[in-house]
Amino acid sequence: MKLRGPRRWLPRGPLARHSRGPLLGGARLRFRTWRRATQLTQALAGGAEPTDSDGLSLRAGQLRTVKTQAGVACSLRGAVRLSELPPEGLGFAPLVRRGPVRRCRTELLELADRLTEDELVDVQGLAKAWLLVRDGGSALFEPTGTPLRDEIAAALAALEPSVGHPRR
Repeated sequence: MKLRGPRRWLPRGPLARHSRGPLLGGARLRFRTWRRATQLTQALAGGAEPTDSDGLSLRAGQLRTVKTQAGVACSLRGAVRLSELPPEGLGFAPLVRRGPVRRCRTELLELADRLTEDELVDVQGLAKAWLLVRDGGSALFEPTGTPLRDEIAAALAALEPSVGHPRR
């Protein structure tokens, strides 16, 4: 049976005209979020609510994916392994600060394990862990005012979901 006439179930008006595609926010929002990923992640790590903007919401969703969490955990474990290798056998200078990473080995592996558990974690902790391994200016790579152990402890503490908190 062929339907004739207008389809009344399709959206009409401004909503239909401004639709950017089937995905959350469409391609334009995804592109803007990709370009501002570090800035948005810093905002989330600082305590911004994911519901404050579409960009923060999309970035929080990206951080919560299994792939992202596994990638951060893999990077943390890789930094530990890299710090334990003899420097003459590498053939290149490692990017991580070997001494602090070796001293914080247990905490780094604990953070990696926590990221790969099946339990729900808070987006603020995910953002802090992501920045630790992806931001070249973090204590993992550069001497900063904050010791590496403190940055790891802050990420671990922030991973714990708050009861009744909207970021869960």
